[in-house]
Amino acid sequence: MEYTRLDKDHQLTFLCRDLANISEFAQVNNVAYRTIKSLIPGPFTFILPASKKVPHFAYNPKRSTAGIRVPSNQLVQLLLKDVGNPILAISAKLEGNLTPTPDEIIDFFGKQVDLTVTSDNYNFEGDSSVIDMTKTDFEIIRRGAGAEKLEGMLFTE
Repeated sequence: MEYTRLDKDHQLTFLCRDLANISEFAQVNNVAYRTIKSLIPGPFTFILPASKKVPHFAYNPKRSTAGIRVPSNQLVQLLLKDVGNPILAISAKLEGNLTPTPDEIIDFFGKQVDLTVTSDNYNFEGDSSVIDMTKTDFEIIRRGAGAEKLEGMLFTE
């Protein structure tokens, strides 16, 4: 089994515990702030203008943007609380397997990372919905998990 390589412009995502962390790593205007507040925690990735705190390797160099998420997963929230800072994350995709189990992911990537953490309460909702908030009109880049919460909100597609 092989993993799907991400293109060189694919940015990492900051997993944040709450709104306080978001403003450290992204520039958030009032409309974006209120929109994000209504959607978090949850399966949403927000593309925002990166702040100066974002390391070069973690943002999209062509657009100077950062991906931000506030996940609802209890284990991730506990890790974020314990670490006290956002965690950089990236999707682990296995070629030909759209929904790998945690064991399959650990078997494949386990030797390539420093630490793997599992939980008895596994609840993968699917890929996150991605919302570009870099312009006045927010744009849904990908409809994923939680997309039903986006209905009725002012987004372009």
